[in-house]
Amino acid sequence: MSRLRLAELTSLSRHPNREAATRARLHEVIVNYPRTPQALQALQMKIRIENGRRQRELDPVLGVQAPAVVPSLRTLTEQFPTSPFSMTAFNRLAELYTDIGQFERAAAALVTLGTNFPHNPHDSWFRLGELYERRLKDPARARDAYSRVPERSSRYRDAQKKLTQR
Repeated sequence: MSRLRLAELTSLSRHPNREAATRARLHEVIVNYPRTPQALQALQMKIRIENGRRQRELDPVLGVQAPAVVPSLRTLTEQFPTSPFSMTAFNRLAELYTDIGQFERAAAALVTLGTNFPHNPHDSWFRLGELYERRLKDPARARDAYSRVPERSSRYRDAQKKLTQR
């Protein structure tokens, strides 16, 4: 796709504002060709750029300042919820949402991570239990999350202890 290639070439140029121009071109691909392999490739490239930036921007969905990568991660998980790349994106979103105090959104990301990727290495169900217990003060949902921690998880014993303590 020519727009994606143009974004790649822009990123390699000596243009002083090349990063913003590259992000804009990638955004065009993502918006104009959603759920296509090219959109997935554009999202991955955009996320790499934004991870390196470490800047905060106004998130249009949240209405608060958030790391610049949050909207791109969210778009990746919305357009490609079962892609292997989404497993990492859901995990990162949960971390970033927690960092900015968006605990319900972090919980939703962890639920989807655990549901879509039952064998993920991120201990999503245990982390969800801790989030419900410590941040959202919801012992019933914490108990449910702890009960879903798979036996093969390194946190399985911890989850079982949490279940017997309640």
